[in-house]
Amino acid sequence: KAHIRGAELAKAVILKQDDQLVMAVLPAPRPVSLDKFADVTGARTVALAHEDDFVAKFPGSESGAEPPLGELYDIVVYVDKRLAEDDEIAFNAGTHTDVIRMKYADYERITRPNVVDIAAGV
Repeated sequence: KAHIRGAELAKAVILKQDDQLVMAVLPAPRPVSLDKFADVTGARTVALAHEDDFVAKFPGSESGAEPPLGELYDIVVYVDKRLAEDDEIAFNAGTHTDVIRMKYADYERITRPNVVDIAAGV
């Protein structure tokens, strides 16, 4: 596990789910399983979104450092169940050098994510 002062480090991955942008939030070292994602969400198609598809949705964020706060950007959030099991979560704050750390319960209250099993290799 990757941690920042005891908090699980999370990453946001932007996906195209049936031509709609959605956000998958996973433990930083784990890739998203597109097959698992399709199964648990009932999607017909799932693919990694191209940066050109979503960069405008995250003004002020560095590419690849989008914060996993999809609710603020009008993007549905799916969080891997492993993150929901931890007391705290840490994630990029729109840059590759700034990190936000908070109680997972607060993160959940802010983002209202769908908690699912979407990490590959687990």
